[in-house]
Amino acid sequence: MQVQMQSVLDLDSNGSFKAFIQSLEDAFSGKKTAIGPAENDALDASVSSGLAVAGGAANFLREAAQHIRRDELVRGNSHQHAHGFTKLALYRSTANGFSVRLHIWWTGVQAYDDSPHAHRWSFYSKLLSGSLRIRNFIELPSGSRETGDLWYRYKYADATVDGKKHVEPDGSVILAVASEYRMLAGSSHTLVPTEPHQVFGQDGAIAGTLVITAPPAQSYSNVYHKQPTDASSYCHRSSTDAC
Repeated sequence: MQVQMQSVLDLDSNGSFKAFIQSLEDAFSGKKTAIGPAENDALDASVSSGLAVAGGAANFLREAAQHIRRDELVRGNSHQHAHGFTKLALYRSTANGFSVRLHIWWTGVQAYDDSPHAHRWSFYSKLLSGSLRIRNFIELPSGSRETGDLWYRYKYADATVDGKKHVEPDGSVILAVASEYRMLAGSSHTLVPTEPHQVFGQDGAIAGTLVITAPPAQSYSNVYHKQPTDASSYCHRSSTDAC
């Protein structure tokens, strides 16, 4: 994200990242799965406070890197995603089920979601640098072809440790574009499991997003394809030997 990263071994921790994590533990106490307007405002305040106390996004991420280097926090898997961004896992709560990650879209317009998709969980995302284009969809009743397009819906299970997701067909649906907007550095948004979307990288500064995912609200994610597929599994990692 166009910052000079000094060695994490040379950094003195001011505790801002761990204080941020504790604020999230409080926010998701009891494994709350919903992120409504009130929860969005609370998460936005926690992120803004964490960044401000750290002295900016670069310092905030340096401190996170320091904890990771020292193996002080539980985290999920980090990998290069098949859609063109790098997922860096920063924290996963064993008590309350949420996670914190950094997504980096290195390649501008070459990085994009090829299919609309939703997630098993609600999430909050704040753009730390660069820009992204977001397209959100809504499922319409059958027979609504004049206002939407036909897509084939599939249920994707959570990934196994080797990156594979079990896939089950779930019929066809009509999707219509509900909204489309460009996110700039400093902006944020929240989406829930019933809101399919696509993300498109943009030229210019490298885009980096701080993403907070709520505990899963269901066991699968909906993914939509323009053509039927008989695939029974999917690999969401881009390296050739990942799955």
